[in-house]
Order: sequence, then structure tokens, then C-alpha cells
Amino acid sequence: MEGIVELLGVMIPIIAVTGGITVAIVSTVLKNKIEIEKIRADALIKAEEIKAQNQLEIEKLILKESEKEKSENISLEKSGFDDELTLNKTRNSIRE
Repeated sequence: MEGIVELLGVMIPIIAVTGGITVAIVSTVLKNKIEIEKIRADALIKAEEIKAQNQLEIEKLILKESEKEKSENISLEKSGFDDELTLNKTRNSIRE
């Protein structure tokens, strides 16, 4: 019986230290996982912001190009060209 008591006297501190170390390690790992997820979420948000900003820039350029084509069509009508095909042929011959 005394052997069991002595064994428990040695085992209890070892188990307590092992348990404490395990808790510390698990808590550190969980903290790191949370930080990693925060970084991923921030990166995803930043990527979506950049994507939205790029889409907006593309739409602005398309709108600007559309307005430019409208003004060219108005000048086309004023210049006497009957259709866009004639204008394109003229532009191509000028480029060559």
C-alpha cells in the first residue's frame, strides 16, 4: 500500500505538469489558428475590394468609350459619311 501512495505522490505532480503544458500548447495553437483565419479573412476582403475597384474602372472605361463612339457617330453624320462601313474603309485606307 505504501508503494501505491509513493507512486501517486510522484505521478500527481507529473500529471499536473503534463496537463498544464498540454493546456498551454493547445491554447497557443488555437490562438495561432485564429490569427491565421483573421489574416485570410483580411486578405479575402482586400482582394474583393480590389476586384470591385477594378470592375468599376473597367465600367468607367467602357462608358467613356461608349460616349466616344457616340460622339464619333454624331461627327460621322455631320461629315457626310452614310454608314459606318464607309467610314471604316476610309480609316483603313488612311492608315495604309
